[in-house]
Amino acid sequence: MKNLKIGTVLLFLIGVISFTSCEKEEFIEDPIVEIDTSKLVNFKGLPVDHRFDTPIEDLEAEHNLSYLKMMLNKMKQKVAVKKGITHKSNSGDFPSSDEILEAAKEIMHLFPYQDILEQDEYETSGLGSIQIADLEQQYQLEQDLLAKGKWEMIKQDFPTLTEQEIYDNIEAIDQYYEQNLDYAVFNEIANNGEEIAYRVALNKLNNSTVNSTDSCFTNLFENLILFGIYPLNIVKAGIAIAIVGKQHEKYAGDYYPGGDGDGGSNTRGDAYRHTIWNALYANNYFTLIAKWKRILFAKQATDLYESCTDGELDSKTMDYHNNAIGRKIWDDNTSHRKILGIPVALRRPSTARLKELIEKAVNEKSCFIVKFNLDVFPNNELTLDKTIQQVKALIDQTNNNTIVYFEGTIAPSRYGWHYVFSHWEYYDCSNQQQRSTKPNKPCRRPIYTRQWGEIIRCYKL
Repeated sequence: MKNLKIGTVLLFLIGVISFTSCEKEEFIEDPIVEIDTSKLVNFKGLPVDHRFDTPIEDLEAEHNLSYLKMMLNKMKQKVAVKKGITHKSNSGDFPSSDEILEAAKEIMHLFPYQDILEQDEYETSGLGSIQIADLEQQYQLEQDLLAKGKWEMIKQDFPTLTEQEIYDNIEAIDQYYEQNLDYAVFNEIANNGEEIAYRVALNKLNNSTVNSTDSCFTNLFENLILFGIYPLNIVKAGIAIAIVGKQHEKYAGDYYPGGDGDGGSNTRGDAYRHTIWNALYANNYFTLIAKWKRILFAKQATDLYESCTDGELDSKTMDYHNNAIGRKIWDDNTSHRKILGIPVALRRPSTARLKELIEKAVNEKSCFIVKFNLDVFPNNELTLDKTIQQVKALIDQTNNNTIVYFEGTIAPSRYGWHYVFSHWEYYDCSNQQQRSTKPNKPCRRPIYTRQWGEIIRCYKL
């Protein structure tokens, strides 16, 4: 890296610390080390060993769109002076999300964020749930090691803080790294803009899924920063949008080829596409520990997309409904990595795991809203076509955990284990509170039997 001081992660310390929830673990106290506080700078009241090249004025300023444009132009001007050329300042000039991602790849190792993984590292086609679970376990073990090194990096940057104090101030610490990330990314673009532009063009040439006639999608990053994404970070938003790209459409096409796939509208494929899209956005907006910022980014980005695109009210309602489920699936399957009980990083699911979770949610826990009277089941049970308002009302009445769709084919029948009510079991509860509050009611609990059979598909007429 050309303009940043090289910061190293002390990986040999990884073995000293282990992730655990066991209360009996012996705590090994760190040796006392003398800290030269005269070399520390202050960021929001926190002493930090400022190893980045970010000037203090840029570190402390609000990094809104206008400030970032000014900062980038200043950097380009400096580079032009060094090269003996003239730089023409353009107040409207701003990097694309793809350029931001390419620049971030060069400097992200200096930050305590997750690695940039643009593609799923594990091929899951044809694999069963047990095999995918094995891959997920391998992925999480790798992420455990990385997280330990990243936590050590934070401790070195904030040497006067205890681990508990780091956790208590994690939002301010995250903002410190955000400010430096902005500066480092733009510095990379200013110094190596032509090389970055070449890599972006090459990536588009090699990846046809990047090209799109959907202007709402291709202009998503520009529209997002234009309308504002407070309190989120513009550079992080660009990285997430570029990493995800159109993976959601590819995965939808893999699972649902043809009319139900990436070319379908209001189908199971469409439902899958929106659900996985939101989960991927949450998974790839970088934060140290916070989940809410990731979820907020996914909502802001996809809400803006929906407001840009055309579509009937029932179709929009379906998309918003499934978008929210995608964020919830990510949230429900993301926890925290802990060291001695202190959260130090997020335990995020891999892309492979998210794909499996959402495919099962679509095929096993979704509901088909019957809109059209056709000669196929269950449409043949409908007497008249439903109106847009009627379909919208049925979607609004659907459980917030149930994915919906109303065109294409209904999810196929499936067989599996399910629980069926058998009988009530009565028991003595004379010494329990329940008996005293309901003296005339016997105590009972339901007994269910586990049966193998068809799990009835959900549809609403």
